[in-house]
Amino acid sequence: MKIEQTSAETSGPTAAEVAPGVEWAPVPDDQSRPFHPWPPRLTAPTAIGLGGVLGANARYQVGIWAADRWGTVFPWGTLIINATGSLVLGFFLTLVTERFSGRPTTRLFVATGFLGAYTTFSAFSYETVRLIQAGELLRALAYVAASLTLGIAAIFAGIAGARAL
Repeated sequence: MKIEQTSAETSGPTAAEVAPGVEWAPVPDDQSRPFHPWPPRLTAPTAIGLGGVLGANARYQVGIWAADRWGTVFPWGTLIINATGSLVLGFFLTLVTERFSGRPTTRLFVATGFLGAYTTFSAFSYETVRLIQAGELLRALAYVAASLTLGIAAIFAGIAGARAL
């Protein structure tokens, strides 16, 4: 396999002309044709949507598994989901920001789509750690306190609103 490069003699636009900044696709050595990716405005939502479908279903399956195993008296499923989502987000984003470069659509698929649907707690945890690592301990503590306080208050407000209907 080689990464396709279109010469001046090849008819049609090149990948760089169609979508500047988009990676070129691998094609078999015996093919020579211009690469036509999806329009860039569809790429990000598609990556997020596909990741979201998988993440939401994974969340459901883990929740069912935990409830079957330990019951529902304590929210074990949510605790496991939040902890594993935080672990995966920290691991993945560290790899793609500090060790390897990753395609933007891969980051959107994994971090925003899959883990966003699997758990938003992972994003909260990652952002808190990044604030601490940046030396912003008071800001991190304020973020944690505000997130928990507002989150719990919003749940109470949502419950009250639904019950008022």
